Amino acid sequence: MKRALVLTFVLILGLGIAASAQIKGQWCTDVVIDPQGTGGVYFTSFASTLSVDYTVGGWTFNSKSTFALTGWTGQVFNVNGTLGAFTIGSILTFNPSTALFTSWKTTGSVSIAGVTFDGMWLLMPTGSGFTLGASGASGPLTAAAIAYFNVNPTTGGLIQSSYCVCWDYLIMTFHFPFCCVEDVAMAISFSHAGFDYVSFSVVGIPVPGIDWLTLSAALKFTPGTGVGKLLTITPTVSFPVGCFKLYSHLDTTGGAFPGAGDLVINGLSIDGIALTCTIGGVKFSDYSSISPAYNLTITGDAAYWEKFCIESAADSCCGGAFTFKVCMWFTDQSAQLFDLGKTTIALSYGIGSNFTVKSSLTVLSTGVTAWGVGFCVTF
Repeated sequence: MKRALVLTFVLILGLGIAASAQIKGQWCTDVVIDPQGTGGVYFTSFASTLSVDYTVGGWTFNSKSTFALTGWTGQVFNVNGTLGAFTIGSILTFNPSTALFTSWKTTGSVSIAGVTFDGMWLLMPTGSGFTLGASGASGPLTAAAIAYFNVNPTTGGLIQSSYCVCWDYLIMTFHFPFCCVEDVAMAISFSHAGFDYVSFSVVGIPVPGIDWLTLSAALKFTPGTGVGKLLTITPTVSFPVGCFKLYSHLDTTGGAFPGAGDLVINGLSIDGIALTCTIGGVKFSDYSSISPAYNLTITGDAAYWEKFCIESAADSCCGGAFTFKVCMWFTDQSAQLFDLGKTTIALSYGIGSNFTVKSSLTVLSTGVTAWGVGFCVTF
């Protein structure tokens, strides 16, 4: 009788948990084919991603698998949730092709009386490290401090191949108003060798009479480096936003003290211009680069100085969505009409809310170089 009661209790509890649980995911696959078979290769790209989420009791468990032409290329397990007052997240990565563990990173945080305490632990095949931090605010002052144990503050990776508890850095940051400056950022760094540096920085300093020009200033004191004090002033150009966008930069000389001379603005260089607008649900855009050095920044491809795009989006069948985009790139070295160098076409069509098919086409002056097909299934 007792065994039957226990079994009934477990069954009821299990059904309750199952009723509150949820499984969802997405599978997306894209294949790119070169019809010309350049170098004897027709299938130039294959990318497939399967992501599955299991949510129960405020926790989400995720598995993400990636596949390419070479096979199973990546596997990531991720979990996020709350445990009492603690917020916890953990991510575990593997390299399936070599059957090797890559990294395990776990973060946690809790807020007590207006102060947030957080930490991170990183485990890799070559070693481990962790961080401990705290942050909070009092009126206009915000402060934070993070201690790094065998963790690089810049890259977030390990400093050395070791599993020891090795303290390396303590970095404290502050934000506060001062005089007419609304936000002064201050940072103090200590390393295992002692005092490292202290820096002060402000952004958005207005220049009288020039609304489109602001300055940022940073003052850094670093003892024992032969420089001591370094003052850097950086100008920023920001023109009014409209359907036209002007790409530009300031030609300057100097800007750092000592030894580099005063900050001299020699001129304003116009690198390109863009026009974007929407007419009747269709978005039109044109990007023109004046300087070849800025082609990549403006048109997205260093080989082309101008890009012209038309795109639209609408509803498709049964709750799905339809998107279409065609772009044409132009160059000064093309024998085609209007110096057309490249054309790309991409479309997606949703068949219901759970299934989307995709297709793309890339055409150069030599012919069709890429045909892409793909799909996404959500469940």
